[in-house]
Amino acid sequence: MISLRCQLSLTCFVTDLLFFLVVFVWDVFVLNLDQPLPPLLRIENRKLLVAWFLERVFICTGCGLTSHRMAHAQGRSVLMLEYEQEEIRSNLMAKRIQGMYRTKKARDWLKQLLLKIVKKHWDADAQMFYYVNERTGKECGVVL
Repeated sequence: MISLRCQLSLTCFVTDLLFFLVVFVWDVFVLNLDQPLPPLLRIENRKLLVAWFLERVFICTGCGLTSHRMAHAQGRSVLMLEYEQEEIRSNLMAKRIQGMYRTKKARDWLKQLLLKIVKKHWDADAQMFYYVNERTGKECGVVL
C-alpha cells in the first residue's frame, strides 16, 4: 500500500510531467505546424499517455543511489524513473564484472606465488606426481 505522502507526490509528479509535455507539445508542434503531433500526445490519448508514464515510474525504498541516500535514511520512499533503475542495474553489473576480474587477478597472483614455493616432482616407483615445498622440504602426494 502506497502512503498518502507518496500518492500526493506521485500525483504532483504526474501533473508536472503532463504540464511539461503540454509545453513541449506547444513549443515543438504548435509553433512548428508542419510537423504532425505524435499519437500518444494527442488529447484523446491522455489515458494512454498516463498509463505509458506510470509503467515507467517506480517507488524505490532502498536503491543505493547516492542522490536518494538521504531520503532513505529518513525512511522516505523516492519516485524513480525507468532510466534510473537501468542505471542502477548497469552499475551493479559493472561491479560484478570488476569483482570477477579482481578474483581472477588474485587467483593468478596466488598461482604465481605457489609456483615459486611448491615444485612438482615425479615418483618413478609409485608412478605418480608429488609436490615438495621448497622452503620447508615437506612432501605432499596428491591422488586425483
